[in-house]
This record gives sequence, structure tokens and C-alpha cells, in this order.
Amino acid sequence: EWFYHDLLGIGLDADNVGFKSIIIKPTLLRDIVWVKGSYHAITGLISVEWKKHDGLLDLDVTIPPNTNAKLYIPSMSGSLIQESGVNINKLLGIHVDHYENDALLVQVGSGHYHFLAKLNNQ
Repeated sequence: EWFYHDLLGIGLDADNVGFKSIIIKPTLLRDIVWVKGSYHAITGLISVEWKKHDGLLDLDVTIPPNTNAKLYIPSMSGSLIQESGVNINKLLGIHVDHYENDALLVQVGSGHYHFLAKLNNQ
């Protein structure tokens, strides 16, 4: 439970049922430099992997078909965040919302995403 819900950050969106909308909100701990795991939901495989290196966060997320996700990307406020090498503000299909508790909230649909973000004091 702690590994899936907290370290990976996989959770249900309380406003929706049946894994049609999920929340990915990983918790980064100072002494842990990488985490990888997945969960087989009724809609398909949800997977999260994150790695910290050189003040950056590599975050890989897979959202199953017919599913939306609220994804919290731990990052430094105002810093450039990329998905597969492109500024996320320039990508269709990724809705950038707001910063909350040292993480940028974005909304995404099904698919595989690779984010790169600058971290606060990690």
C-alpha cells in the first residue's frame, strides 16, 4: 500500500469510479533515488518509474486506454518541464494546471509519457 500509494503515487480520483480517472502523485524521499512499479487496474496497466539525478527528475508514466490522469510532477516552480524532449506547454494532450506543494499538476490522457523536470533541493 505504502509503495503503490505513496512512493509511486498511484491513486483513484475520488470524483470518478472504476479507474477511468486516476491520480499519479509520487512522493520523493531524500534517501531514495529511484522507484519503479506498476498496478494492473481494470482498465489496464498503470506504471510509474522515477529517478533522481543531478538535480533532475526523470518520470516515466503509463496511463491505460480510456483513462485520464491528474499527474503531479515534482519540480521547481517556474522551471522548464519537458515531455520526450519538448516543453510541455507546447504539447497538445497535456493540460498544464497549476503548482501545488512543489509539484506541477498536469492532466493527461492514456499513453506513455517521459517527463524531465528540475527538482527543488533533491
